[in-house]
Amino acid sequence: MNDREFAAALRDRDAILILSHLRPDGDTLGSGAALCSALRRMGKTAYLFPNPETTARYLPYVAQFFAPANFVPACVVAVDIATPNLFPQGFSGAVDLCIDHHPSNALYAGDTLLHAEKSACGEAVLDVIYNPLRTQLIMQALERGIKCSGGLYMLVAQAAQSAKYFCSAEIGKEEIERVFRSLALDVQNIILVGMPGCGKTTIAGELSKLTGRKAVDTDSLVEESAGMSVPEIFSQYGEKRFRELEAQAVRGAAKEKGLIIATGGGAVLDPGNVRALKGNGRIYYLKRDLNLLSLDGRPLSKSRETLDKMFATRDPIYSNCADAAINNDLSPVLTAQRIKDELGSSDI
Repeated sequence: MNDREFAAALRDRDAILILSHLRPDGDTLGSGAALCSALRRMGKTAYLFPNPETTARYLPYVAQFFAPANFVPACVVAVDIATPNLFPQGFSGAVDLCIDHHPSNALYAGDTLLHAEKSACGEAVLDVIYNPLRTQLIMQALERGIKCSGGLYMLVAQAAQSAKYFCSAEIGKEEIERVFRSLALDVQNIILVGMPGCGKTTIAGELSKLTGRKAVDTDSLVEESAGMSVPEIFSQYGEKRFRELEAQAVRGAAKEKGLIIATGGGAVLDPGNVRALKGNGRIYYLKRDLNLLSLDGRPLSKSRETLDKMFATRDPIYSNCADAAINNDLSPVLTAQRIKDELGSSDI
């Protein structure tokens, strides 16, 4: 189960009870409370199981989420619990969903989101809650030039205040900014758009080597789902069917985090695709001399004349949706480095 599937499973449930483990620490309680708060903001009925071992150190922060005695859950979610023998005192029963970071997780729940690479369960919960990085409201504000901020920065600032309260650690604004930027860059997708044959797939591969991120190609995703090549889809079913499959692939990839997404040349003609991509990513328009573009295997650009007409129509669309334009006039490695450098210096 991945982040997107776990989030979808939560959206489909209500009356949710969240479990913390025996002798609860800040990770299990904080992760549970954050998840509970997010579910309530979605309009869900959600509570924490009132763990009797919660210490006075944490009680003021989590008691507000404790379930009343008469609460009957329809869904039970375990947070940071590797095995059933770590269930809190007083709980018995089945667990529907589990989110955890322990490699030793026994997979006892109906479905499990396991991030063994995370140092804390809170990181996994963060990835589920803050997806997309920019909500629809944030997107609307940005489109209108309104100054705005998402919840991630506030979360980091709250963590700094918690460190001050619990550990007497003073964390300055510069460090808050650094941590926020690091988190935001880690989850942000790198999206490549541009004319067919401009090198998006090749540059995505080089970027993957430079950054360690996974690269996906939306045309390849379409071919996998359809069981045939893009030219075959056009030939047998037409462009309309291809665009339907493409939208599914683009919007599915856009919900993931930390990817490099090479889009098809016409993917951003659909405003819905653009909104989905911008929710979790930064869009780069790869520019390349039209005379250098290959026409092989391109259903909609089979001649130089059609290519010129296509560019005249699409260039403004690429430019308007992109956060930055990169000239792909050097080697793929150098172009990929340009994008990596631009991302590192960009505004979040």
